[in-house]
Amino acid sequence: MGGTAFSHIDPLNLFTPRMPPNVYHRVRDDCHAALRQRFLAVATPIQAPGKKNFGDVDIFVAWDTEQSSKVDFDKFVDSIRDLLGATYSRYEGLVNCDAQFAVAWPDDPYGLAYSDSEENPRFCQIDVHICNSIEAFHWNMWYYAHGDLMPMIRNIMRPYDLVINARGLFLRIPEIRDGAKKVFVTDEPSQALGILGYDPMAPVYQESFQNVDELFVYTTKCRLFKGFYGTDLTDEDGRSMSEREVFKTWIRDFVPTCIDGYPKEEISKDAIRNEIFQKFPATKAEYDASLLRNKKRKQRDFISRTIESSLDMVKGVTSAWRKAASAALKEIILFSDYSLGFRPLEDLKLSNGLYKEDEVKMFIEQALEVVGEVAWERQCCNDHMGDISQAQQRTRIEEEDLAWSEGEDEIFMPKYREGYYQNHASDCDLNYI
Repeated sequence: MGGTAFSHIDPLNLFTPRMPPNVYHRVRDDCHAALRQRFLAVATPIQAPGKKNFGDVDIFVAWDTEQSSKVDFDKFVDSIRDLLGATYSRYEGLVNCDAQFAVAWPDDPYGLAYSDSEENPRFCQIDVHICNSIEAFHWNMWYYAHGDLMPMIRNIMRPYDLVINARGLFLRIPEIRDGAKKVFVTDEPSQALGILGYDPMAPVYQESFQNVDELFVYTTKCRLFKGFYGTDLTDEDGRSMSEREVFKTWIRDFVPTCIDGYPKEEISKDAIRNEIFQKFPATKAEYDASLLRNKKRKQRDFISRTIESSLDMVKGVTSAWRKAASAALKEIILFSDYSLGFRPLEDLKLSNGLYKEDEVKMFIEQALEVVGEVAWERQCCNDHMGDISQAQQRTRIEEEDLAWSEGEDEIFMPKYREGYYQNHASDCDLNYI
């Protein structure tokens, strides 16, 4: 989305001027007809109201009748280019679409704006988005409808831990600061509209708004809209304001006027979360599982810190002793490995897998030194056995070398060395296999 893929940011440096409405609609309809020869679902999202020109044509497709886009993407792009009659195509390094095409500027019956020349012909940029399912197709058609509407909705829902993107609606987990911060709720537009308090049967997703004022008023119908008191700008909003004039006008000029009567009713993020849990049991299950995984991770960190801080209090031991003791305690507590001969008298875990932190601390305090001593003895024993093994190996090698040097006329085959063979040369050289 944008209309500059083949111009100044591409080595081709094609001339892709913004399209007036008559050219845009002509190109869009021609491309739709061409792509329907292969795809059963082909559409372009409803455009923002009052748009005077267009940088590109966004087309979403689904249900490929040839089912070959995943097999060989090079050939897939070539086949789409042939369908569109495109002169150029590109697909590597793209983020917002799957493939981009440059088609010739159509004949303009009104002779508007530009004139072609052999040195600088005009092209139109086509962005093709491939949806893996009809559900993803419908979601994207709704998500990208009306241009700047979704950035406005995103701003409205943010205080309620709701996140929306091209894949679906998600619920953020505020307790988790890294890792899996959000869980999936739905990718069904009517369900998302219901959560936001919009009427899923309203005709606004069948046709464009007449003007931006209608678009702005529609945002206030969201039950989460707080008007002036709910404005919460982020860096993402700042970028949108610098790139999208309509969104900037909504934030700067419209929202500040929404003072009286907003919010229409007080609703908390907890109420929204509980409502989602009731309607979407799978979301609640994943939410709870993510919280549990996060708590377990934090408890493992807590146990490691407790062990290390307790070891720091032990006097008269070496760092190697502390390292052996730390490893042994973690084996017992975190991995239920009792091979050292120590086992807590009571289970340190609850039925859900979380640790009883007070009992864990008590076990560490009581077992620290004795576990450390036994772990250190085990470590010393292992080191000693390793030294013996290495000494025995060196002795065997020395004995074999001595055997080879005692007589050049006799061949002594080694008992322990492997990976060698005798080449029967007169000087009895050995060659490594």
